[in-house]
Amino acid sequence: MKKVIILFATLYTLTLGAVDIEEMNRACDTGNYKVCVELGQMYRTGKGVMMNYAKAADLLLKACGGNHPEGCARLGEMYSLGQGVRTEHGTTEQLFLQSCDGGFFEGCGKLAEIYMLGRGVSQNIPKAVELYKKACGGKDPVGCGKLAELYHYGRGVDQDTAKALELYEKACNLNDSQSCFNFKRLKPKDENETSE
Repeated sequence: MKKVIILFATLYTLTLGAVDIEEMNRACDTGNYKVCVELGQMYRTGKGVMMNYAKAADLLLKACGGNHPEGCARLGEMYSLGQGVRTEHGTTEQLFLQSCDGGFFEGCGKLAEIYMLGRGVSQNIPKAVELYKKACGGKDPVGCGKLAELYHYGRGVDQDTAKALELYEKACNLNDSQSCFNFKRLKPKDENETSE
């Protein structure tokens, strides 16, 4: 009896999942670009569906073409990593720019990284700083953390430990665990704290 219940529950879950995917496809086809991004990410990561980079790229391209900035950023990631598409730095840059200009601030941070590292473009640290500031202003935790690193080490900006601490804390409060670690490491010990 227990095996029958488990089998029934499994079949029900699989059927329910298939219906949800079909509904998502219909929503995407009718112009719900947020759903296109969600479904594209599912195909990209293999969560809930069989991983399929080509399908993911098609869905994200549809979202980006519909002016959904997150769709552009996720498609840019695929081009950057060569996931199901040929790595094309110019395309990656353009997609991250479109995402950033559209108000998806994670795209600003990804574009900043391209300029910081000179990946497919001439290295431009002042441009990277500007883009990290925009990303952080839009509450992108990684953008804030990267900007904090620049202030911490004086790369492209004057070294400023107080500013670095402020930005690490902001990124930590936005749930960037690496920034939490860096904040705790850099924060001066309180005089009232006792060492163990």
